[in-house]
Amino acid sequence: MKSFLNPEKGLNQTWRYIVSIPIIFIFIIIGILCYIAALYFASVHAEDMVDFDEVVFSNPLIDLFLTNAMMVFWIIGLWVAARILHRRPLKTFITPYRTISWNQIIFGFSVTFSLFALQLIIDLIMKPNDYYFQEFHFSNFLFLILISLITFPIQTTAEELIFRGFLLQFFAKFTKNPILISLMIGGIFGILHFSNPEMENGAFWIGVDYIATGVIWTYVTVRTNSLEATIGAHAANNIFISLFIASNNSAVGQLPSLFFTNNNEATAITTLSSILPSILFMIIMIRSTNKNGTGRCKMYPIE
Repeated sequence: MKSFLNPEKGLNQTWRYIVSIPIIFIFIIIGILCYIAALYFASVHAEDMVDFDEVVFSNPLIDLFLTNAMMVFWIIGLWVAARILHRRPLKTFITPYRTISWNQIIFGFSVTFSLFALQLIIDLIMKPNDYYFQEFHFSNFLFLILISLITFPIQTTAEELIFRGFLLQFFAKFTKNPILISLMIGGIFGILHFSNPEMENGAFWIGVDYIATGVIWTYVTVRTNSLEATIGAHAANNIFISLFIASNNSAVGQLPSLFFTNNNEATAITTLSSILPSILFMIIMIRSTNKNGTGRCKMYPIE
């Protein structure tokens, strides 16, 4: 069986992964500099477009677009490292098979989006006072839909490629134990989200949420033998939140989402509720995987 953790193609010595890290980091810095340049240009030509206190764009839709779009440099950085150092295609950080299974990505997206929708419906029924409709402007919401559908897949795929693609394969050179490697990669993924403003709602439980989600998604990647399902799940997670749930201290700013929640305090119960869709996603994906261990879902043919 082809192994995602142990790619057959290319050159994969440990030192090549180590040297790849600064290459990727350089491109991440380039992306950040592009965002800063856009901020500077806006501050010179239209000061009202910039929130100088927060050093972001005043319009959250513009800020969301540029913040997500700059993540393409993460992908370019990994592509350069893959071509120059590893001598293998970028898709080998997604799947060990000949082609990427878009069905698997769509399935992961659909399952996750549906689980979040079900959770929101239950929340609206059980805790109606925690949510209220925001003032609706069709044009703003339409722009939010377009920006979310176009740019969140870039942002989430970039993160998936780096964490559960590149780093997962790097760490697999030292251990292939699914629990241990999921804890390591998921822990790194979660910790690097600790700078998000949501941490102000309860650092401990929000931190547990980030790490648990990272661990679960990494475990799904290992068990399904590809990155496809979690690429879909991560995109669904971010798109759903941006379209339907706005809150204070949100990492994506005050977007014109359909609902605003005023209950932001993180507790053990809210954290478990937040993690539950990821747990159900994991169960569904693992049970849907072919028994022959190919990592493709039963309802879709092996490519």
